[in-house]
Amino acid sequence: MATLAIAGAITAGAGLALSYKQTLEEGKQADRLATEQQQQINRQAKSVQEAGQYESREKRKQAKRAQASQIAQMAANGGAITGSNLSLLANTSREFEADALVISRNYGVKAMELRNKGSLARWQGRLARRSARIRGVANLATGIGTMFLMSQAGGKQKDTGSSSSSSSSSSSSSSSSSS
Repeated sequence: MATLAIAGAITAGAGLALSYKQTLEEGKQADRLATEQQQQINRQAKSVQEAGQYESREKRKQAKRAQASQIAQMAANGGAITGSNLSLLANTSREFEADALVISRNYGVKAMELRNKGSLARWQGRLARRSARIRGVANLATGIGTMFLMSQAGGKQKDTGSSSSSSSSSSSSSSSSSS
């Protein structure tokens, strides 16, 4: 009977160890997936940032073409680049530069939002890993506590079982001697 109890305790201990290892592996896997997700999101953010830079450059090229066209029209009309003509060129330049800056800023904001999303994903992965460690330790503690309580309950049953059997044997011997 004691051998069976020891085998049961060893089996339960092995089950606890495997459960703990599996819980830790789940946490590691969640952490790895979060890291990969962060890297993917960061690549998207870089792509968005580059798209914004490209569009800003294109807007500035468009401004140069518009200014060149304005200068050509002024020259064709015989006007010099002074006074109102110069003011017109300056206003065109400001408008195009403002547009380029807005484009750059908007794409920058989108890229930052993506990087923040990636950081959040990574943080959630780390949290999942920590949570798995805590859950694994809690499962181990619960299992060990349960095994301890079962061993204590088993010891009390042996004590109660031996005292009740001795009292029943003494009562049966007293009843046979009175007959």
